[in-house]
Amino acid sequence: MRIRIMALPIITADQTLLVQAIIVYLYADPGLGKSSMGFTAEKAISFDFDRGAHRTGELRRGAVVQVQQWSDVANLTPQDLAP
Repeated sequence: MRIRIMALPIITADQTLLVQAIIVYLYADPGLGKSSMGFTAEKAISFDFDRGAHRTGELRRGAVVQVQQWSDVANLTPQDLAP
């Protein structure tokens, strides 16, 4: 039996890394800066589970979805988030 190993595509530091979107999930206690960090992005959308997005004040650069319950967001699709 012969095992075929595929070459691992490595992107070196001098090559351009193309990124179309970055999706980040930040979990921490309330008041530790999750929303503030999230709104440093150009086209941020924040799903506010702990009702803390109001603390960002003038730093808010994107849309906010205030989530009341998990079922509000459980079945979201990319089309739901399209501009």
